[in-house]
Amino acid sequence: FYIGRAVSPSPIIWHETLYAGEGDHETHHARIYAYDLKSGKLKASFTTRGHTEGQPVIAEYQGKTFLFAVAGSDGLHALEAETLRPVWQQIPGHSDATIRVSRGKVFITTGIDKDGKLGDVARAHAYDFLTGKEIWRRELPGSSWMEPVLVENDVCFIVGEVYFPSQYGQFICLDQDDGNFTRAQNFYGPLIGTPLRVGNFIYVADINGEVCALDYPELKRRWCYETHKETALSYSAFSYDPHHNLLLYPSIKEGLYVYSPQSGERV
Repeated sequence: FYIGRAVSPSPIIWHETLYAGEGDHETHHARIYAYDLKSGKLKASFTTRGHTEGQPVIAEYQGKTFLFAVAGSDGLHALEAETLRPVWQQIPGHSDATIRVSRGKVFITTGIDKDGKLGDVARAHAYDFLTGKEIWRRELPGSSWMEPVLVENDVCFIVGEVYFPSQYGQFICLDQDDGNFTRAQNFYGPLIGTPLRVGNFIYVADINGEVCALDYPELKRRWCYETHKETALSYSAFSYDPHHNLLLYPSIKEGLYVYSPQSGERV
C-alpha cells in the first residue's frame, strides 16, 4: 500500500478495509486512505489541512458508522466510514490525541504546540456523535496529547507538556455527561504515555520514564518505579498481556520491563 508521506498513526482494519493516515508533525494537508484488503486497491481518501498523527477511530452509534480523524491544527473530522465523505468538523485547538467514544459522545483534548507558548490554554471537549455539536468544554492545567480512558461514568486524561520544560503532570477525570471535575492525581513530571486501564487500576508513565499504578476511584499511587535517571525523554506507554496477566514497559536504555499489575513486582 503506497502512502505519500510517513505513516505515523497506527493503521486500523474494519470490514476488510485498511485505514491509514500519513504525515509527521511538519506535514500539512495530510490524507486518510482506505484500501480494499482483498484487491489492495484504493477505495477512498480524504485530505485534511493538518497532520494526522493521532490514530483514526471507527465507531458506531444509532446505526451510523463514522471514522474519526484528528488533524493537528485542523481539528477533528467525522467521516463516513465506507466512503470517507465528511460529515462534520470541529477545531477545538491543536489536536493530536486519539479520540474516545462513549454513549453518543466523542471526547477529545488539545495541546500547546511548539509554535505556541507556555500559558496557552489546553482543553477537553465532548461533542455529539451524530452532529458534532459541542456538549461541554473544560480547561485543562496543561496539554493532553494521548487517548483518554473511560472508567464508569468518568473520562480521564493525562496532562503534560512536550514542547516546554516542565516538572508537572496530572491524571484528571471528568464526568462524561457534564464535564464536571471528579478526581485527579498530580505528578512531578509530564505524563505522556497513553494511559492503560486494567480493571480498576490505571497505569501511567511520565516523560522521565517513571511508571505508576493508580487505583480507581481514589487514584492513589499503588506503586511507582523509575526506569532510568538519564536526561533522555521517554514517550513510551504500558502494554498489557492478558494471557499471563503482566504489564510490559519499553524503557530507553534498560530494555523491556515486565511487572505484576497488582503488586508492581518486577518479574
